[in-house]
Amino acid sequence: MDNLKSDDIRLMAMPFVRFIIVLIAGISMGHWIQPRSGVYCAITIVMISSLVLFFICIWVTKLASYKDYLLFSILFYAFLFSLGWSRTWQQDPRIQRDHFSNRPSDALIGYIGDEPKVTAKTIRFPLQVSHQIKNGIVSNSSGRLLISIQRDTINDNTKKYAYGDQLLAVAEYDTIRSNFNPNEFNYQKYMIGQAVWHQSYLTEDLIKKVGEKQGKLLVRWSLDFREKMVAKFNSIFPDKDVQVIISTLVLGYRSELNRDLLNTFSVTGTIHVLSVSGLHVGIIFSVFSFLLLWKKKSKWMWIKAICLISLIWIYAFITGLSPSVLRASIMLSSGILALSIVRKSNIYNTIAFSAFVLLLYNPRFISDIGFQLSYLSVLGIVYFYPKFNSILRNKNSIIQTLWSYMSISLAAQLATFPLVTYYFHFFPLYFLPANLFILLPATIILYVGILVLLLPSSFAQYGLAWILENSIHLTKKVLTYFEELPYASLNLIWSKPWHFIILYTIILAVVFFVSYSRKKALYVVCIGMLLLVGDWSLLKMKELRTDEIIIYNAGQNTAIGIFSKEGAFLYTDFSDQEDASFQYSVKPNFSAFGKEAEFIGIADTLARDELLIINRFIQIRNKSLFLYDGNVDVQGTIDVDILYLKNNSLASLSEIYSKIHFEKVVLDATNAWWYIREITEETEKMNLPMYVLKNNNAYVW
Repeated sequence: MDNLKSDDIRLMAMPFVRFIIVLIAGISMGHWIQPRSGVYCAITIVMISSLVLFFICIWVTKLASYKDYLLFSILFYAFLFSLGWSRTWQQDPRIQRDHFSNRPSDALIGYIGDEPKVTAKTIRFPLQVSHQIKNGIVSNSSGRLLISIQRDTINDNTKKYAYGDQLLAVAEYDTIRSNFNPNEFNYQKYMIGQAVWHQSYLTEDLIKKVGEKQGKLLVRWSLDFREKMVAKFNSIFPDKDVQVIISTLVLGYRSELNRDLLNTFSVTGTIHVLSVSGLHVGIIFSVFSFLLLWKKKSKWMWIKAICLISLIWIYAFITGLSPSVLRASIMLSSGILALSIVRKSNIYNTIAFSAFVLLLYNPRFISDIGFQLSYLSVLGIVYFYPKFNSILRNKNSIIQTLWSYMSISLAAQLATFPLVTYYFHFFPLYFLPANLFILLPATIILYVGILVLLLPSSFAQYGLAWILENSIHLTKKVLTYFEELPYASLNLIWSKPWHFIILYTIILAVVFFVSYSRKKALYVVCIGMLLLVGDWSLLKMKELRTDEIIIYNAGQNTAIGIFSKEGAFLYTDFSDQEDASFQYSVKPNFSAFGKEAEFIGIADTLARDELLIINRFIQIRNKSLFLYDGNVDVQGTIDVDILYLKNNSLASLSEIYSKIHFEKVVLDATNAWWYIREITEETEKMNLPMYVLKNNNAYVW
């Protein structure tokens, strides 16, 4: 790491940096503009024309004059820009004419395109569609469909489906909907990043296995091999937590990873250890390069390069060829090749080359959080590590090594901090000691775990298994200790998209000032800080004036958020804050306000200044709501703004109107569609507005 030339950032010496900037610009254009077939044809024409003209100009001029290079650059950049744009649109159903959703069909034929994900209730996997059937006629088709099958609790069906199985499925599917609640995870956007626009919920009688061994042969072999290795780990280690941690850390098998373990690693800032990626591949590279006496000027450079690249890709194969490990493997392989071919390779050019290859293969990687964080952390380490490491120079090798590890962690965190706060809205305060600790046990677990897999049942294997099990227990205990420390995780107010851009601008301005002593950089820092503080102040002022009620779309549950100067409350039938529906649908909105939800049960009473909750009646200043679910006897007469109906509880609105005078009706997902239609007709006759939460956005009032 000490040999990194972090200040050697000359754009002319880094062609792939220029190429990746143009390619990303084209991909970004494809994300911002909605696909249209006419525009796609125009982009394709520009792409082909610019490439043809590029080669014609080279053939005519013979590269004789340096002045012609500007024209060559314009043509080639036009090609890259249009290529990124067209590749982004290529799989979209609005462009892909043979996409299964563009034609009606009775059934679809395809193969399972990824390892099935098993949850408590469902088995989920993408179906790579190859054919569709209509009236007995089979025709070619394409596209990916997300299928969820209900788990059989009596006869375990989790092992029934595997990557490459060919299936015949009834063509019953819907478009994946966007998030219904404020600040809820946008599942639709995430799945579009996986080139999936539609989903299907099927029972086992609506799907049939008609073949197997489809898909990519290497991926199938890799996943089958990993499954056998997971089974071997499970047979050696009886402790469930040990099974889960070692399978996740060594093999990248996360299907059985529970929420408590995930939270422990998240809060301590060591979650990257559970994602087989750059850290794991880097450990493999570091140890084997040391064992092979890796030296840049070695006589046997090529042989060592081939050995290292082979070992990296063998490990990628063992871990199931997941996108994260493929990303790291391509990045490291590019670096090894660059060092082998070019005497003075530019590290930024090498990083850009690996990203260029990946985005050409799949331009939708650009929206993948893992892709963004991986490359930002690598760039941060390359640029900031030498600067941090040079701060402390100690003759004691142990102290210097510890500082080097701390410098790497600081560099990666500095580069990814703005993006992490934007996506995850918290900051692990003890990331530095936790990451400093985790590196050694993670290395031991990785290598000893691989040895345990390679060795047959023997005394040596049991001895290594004992070391491995105790290393995992120690790791878990230490991380749990960090997790339980005060302020282990700082919950941050949700940032807006422009916030992380400002944060990166501030970081770069500080770096520019430290490196070149330019006072103007400090002005940029001050302006950026003023913008962030000003926006935060406006948010706090807005909170003081806010009296907001949000009726969330929480499925069969009741969840009414109340935000005022008295606090943030949730009137709900959720049992506690660990409820999965609360965590997914409701909690993100409270976190966005930087608030902890104070739970109020349906039968509870609360009186706070201008907030009153009693007997399913809610009033905050001049806003009032009554929840009617058939379990309350209304005494006297009540005037409210909103009548919130649940469970098909009223035969008609007129039967309650004499006791509850209301101005609007809200119905949630607990009401059947036939009931919603009846109430709709009645509100139209009464000339009253109505809002239906079922398959709809939350009601914000």
